Amino acid sequence: MIKKPNIKNLISVLSYLLIVLFSISMILIAFLWDNEKTTIPEINFSETKVLNTSNYKSLLRSIGNKEIETINFNWVVDTLEAHPYVEAVRVSRHYPSEINIEIVEREPIAIVNKRPIVLLDRNGIVLPNEPYLSSYNLPFMSNFNSDSLLYPPGKKLYPQSSGSVFHFYMGIKIDMLAFTTTYQN
Repeated sequence: MIKKPNIKNLISVLSYLLIVLFSISMILIAFLWDNEKTTIPEINFSETKVLNTSNYKSLLRSIGNKEIETINFNWVVDTLEAHPYVEAVRVSRHYPSEINIEIVEREPIAIVNKRPIVLLDRNGIVLPNEPYLSSYNLPFMSNFNSDSLLYPPGKKLYPQSSGSVFHFYMGIKIDMLAFTTTYQN
């Protein structure tokens, strides 16, 4: 005598099989999605005013193909802040595959008239001369000590070079900004 298959048992087995297949497919999809989100196809920089972002991208070449979880963001910040034109950096992760870097640059406000030319920012930090910064219309400070050791790039201006005059100049510049109409006349 041939036994007829029980319909309830068949439905039960098929439902268990469907649940197992669904679970396996979800695990596979999650694994593939996880691998996709950890690679970094792109590092985005905020707009910069002084230097081109390619100057900063070249400093971070070593993180180009690393997974997002393996990148040491403190190293990224320290590397970028070591650049003389960088005042501050903020790095953020944007899943699944982006890193955004915001840079606040030091802007030159005066030139010490010596060879080679020395640029200064508002805090008295010595900036290296970049060839394409010649388009800046900056005041020249003349008749100062021309010893190159007094103007270390990326460091604060030494007082014995022209520091006190620079701070006097900054006071005048702030006053001029406060009294714009007087300055324009």
